Amino acid sequence: MIQNDSMETPQTRRAILVVEDNDMNRELLCAILEDSFDVLEAENGLVGLEQLERNYEHLSLVLLDVYMPVCDGFEFLRRKQAEERFDSVPVIVTTASNALEDEIECLRLGANDFVIKPYNVDIILNRINNIIHLRESASIVNQLTWDNLTGLYSREFFFRHVNGITSTSSEETFDIVCCKIMNFSMLNDRYGKSNCDGMVRELASRISGVLPDFMAGGRLGNEVFGFLIKHQEDPNWTQCLSETAKGLMATNLHLNFGIME
Repeated sequence: MIQNDSMETPQTRRAILVVEDNDMNRELLCAILEDSFDVLEAENGLVGLEQLERNYEHLSLVLLDVYMPVCDGFEFLRRKQAEERFDSVPVIVTTASNALEDEIECLRLGANDFVIKPYNVDIILNRINNIIHLRESASIVNQLTWDNLTGLYSREFFFRHVNGITSTSSEETFDIVCCKIMNFSMLNDRYGKSNCDGMVRELASRISGVLPDFMAGGRLGNEVFGFLIKHQEDPNWTQCLSETAKGLMATNLHLNFGIME
C-alpha cells in the first residue's frame, strides 16, 4: 500500500519515504516517525522509485530496506544515483544483515548511513535528525554561495572569492569585467519573468564562455554580472563581447560592459 500518493501542497513538516517490504517493519517505522514527520510508504523499491519521482522536491530523507522483491535496495540506489535531480535526497539503509560487503556496496551507491534491525527508537530518530540537519545546512550554504538561476557566485561570495585570489597572488594581475543589462525592467514587463530568466541564464553562460582566462563569475544584482579573469594586454574587447547578446529573445537587448584592472 502507498500512503499519501503525492505531496503537491506545501508541507509544514519534513517528509520521509519509507521503502520496506515487510508490513510489520514498515508499520513500526511509520509509528516511530509519524509524530515528527509526514510519512510516505512503499512496499518495494519500484514503488519507492515512483514515490521518489513524484515527491523528491519535498522529501527530506528515504529509509530504504536492502532485501526486497521486485526491486531491491541496491537497484533503488543504482537508479537514484543515475538521476542528478535526486541527489539532494539522502538515504539511510535499514538492514538486518551484518555483511560488510552489503554496507560497502550501499555506500558506493550513495547511501548516507545505516540503521540495523531490530530498530532502536532513539538511534533511528537521532540518525535521521542528524542526516537531515547536515543536508539542510549544506543546502543553506549552497544557496548563499551560488545564484540558483545562473550557477555563478552570489554577490557576497564573488567578492570573497575575488579577494581571496587577489590577496594571495601578489605576482599576478587580474581584470574585472562587468556587464549590465540596461533595459532589464522593461524586458521583464514586456516578455515576462520566465523568458527573462532564460535570457539571463544564457547570457551568463555566453559571457563566461568567451572571456579569456576566465576564473570566476558572480551575479551582483538582477541585471549585473561580474567576472574575474587574468589580466589581458590590449585585447579586442569589442570583438570578444559583441556577439554575446546575438540571438537572445529581445532584439532591443542593450548591454553595457566595463573592464577594470
